[in-house]
Amino acid sequence: MWRQCIGLPPHWAELKRQLGRANGESDLVIQITDNCDGETTVYWHEQGDALATWTPGRNIVLSRMHVDQAVGLAKYLSQQSIPGVSGHLPEIEAFSDGWINEAKGRTKRLDQTLILYDLPKLIRPRACPGEFRACTRADLDHVYRWTLDFHQEVDPQAPKPHRGNVDVGLARGSYSYWMVDDRPVSLVGLRWITAENSRIAPVYTPPDERRKGYASALVYRVAQFGLNAGRCTLFADQAYAASNAVYQALGFRPGPVFQLWELFETSR
Repeated sequence: MWRQCIGLPPHWAELKRQLGRANGESDLVIQITDNCDGETTVYWHEQGDALATWTPGRNIVLSRMHVDQAVGLAKYLSQQSIPGVSGHLPEIEAFSDGWINEAKGRTKRLDQTLILYDLPKLIRPRACPGEFRACTRADLDHVYRWTLDFHQEVDPQAPKPHRGNVDVGLARGSYSYWMVDDRPVSLVGLRWITAENSRIAPVYTPPDERRKGYASALVYRVAQFGLNAGRCTLFADQAYAASNAVYQALGFRPGPVFQLWELFETSR
């Protein structure tokens, strides 16, 4: 049976621990839940091993769950107009098909396919000019501008990032620059899901600074922090061969497929 709340669900610490066993595959929904700001609805299963989040204007995001739990959630939300759903196969397929089958005139369209990368061992990239620098809150205007540029490039249909969230990330030490001649040429974020599990996002280099090794050098330095604590993961769009090649050259290994589906109600 599915239940819902605004904010953290009951027994969140235990549920978070159970979801954390999924080898990084439920980290996104854990991160969203941890950062609930009063807008996000959290859905949890009474068995305690499945979770979903829904922030207004965004997709529902699924944790790893059994197919029958995904079908049950679709039925639970069958009367809702849902813009889309994000999650791993096969549960995302079960949810989207279940929601579509609950009413006439519904359909779906695949929007994006991401690969979840894990990092068993780092591989040092070729040397390039420049040096690492941690971002500070004094960098807010610039970091926020680059996060907007990243958003516009990879997911322009989604709601824009909040400036306040970037500021919080800076206060937590989540962002880093690669600097050349005292100017930033690449930006990488590192989000801590737990004390042992981290996820790299975003990775952004302005177009005129690409193919110079800056992103590889910065991801390598940032990934060291994550790997030293335990696990480091990242998502990469399957459609971008160049970025996938960069991550694989650094030692990241491709894992499960994560998809984003748009959901439509054609009869309305």
